[in-house]
Amino acid sequence: DGGQDRFPLLQGRAVTGFFAREAVITYGPRRRPRGSTMASSADVVPFVRELIGDRTVEHFVAIAIDARSRPTAWTTIAIGSLVACPVAPIDVLRFGILACAPSLIVCHNHPSGDPTPSAQDIDLTTRLFDAMRLVGLRLLDSIIVAEDGHVSFCDAGLLPGSRR
Repeated sequence: DGGQDRFPLLQGRAVTGFFAREAVITYGPRRRPRGSTMASSADVVPFVRELIGDRTVEHFVAIAIDARSRPTAWTTIAIGSLVACPVAPIDVLRFGILACAPSLIVCHNHPSGDPTPSAQDIDLTTRLFDAMRLVGLRLLDSIIVAEDGHVSFCDAGLLPGSRR
């Protein structure tokens, strides 16, 4: 009977269904002292190194930051290859919205050991900055970690409006 007897209001009507997919978001401090802040790249880099610094392929992570510069959640947005990690801005936006975060910091590793941003890294960061601004989220920084150091787009003046 297709459920028509149980749902008489649906008889003869088109129905649109909305489905939510699960998102894996980790909340709370992970190996970070309670109450710690991520107000600068110096605060973020040790945490990110612990998460993805030793990976042999590129990992792109996002960290939700509250109004007091405290990390509230983080997730892996994408896992790529040795030389690239395709990231869709919608995936970053989805995380920020689901985490109810006013601001995000995005990070990825360079398994090659060289933290120098590629043209694709710069393009993605600019696109993320613009997309996040449209929905009221703030991109605080984009950080690349590698064996030979790290690059903070904010510190290097590569982030549009590089003022934290």
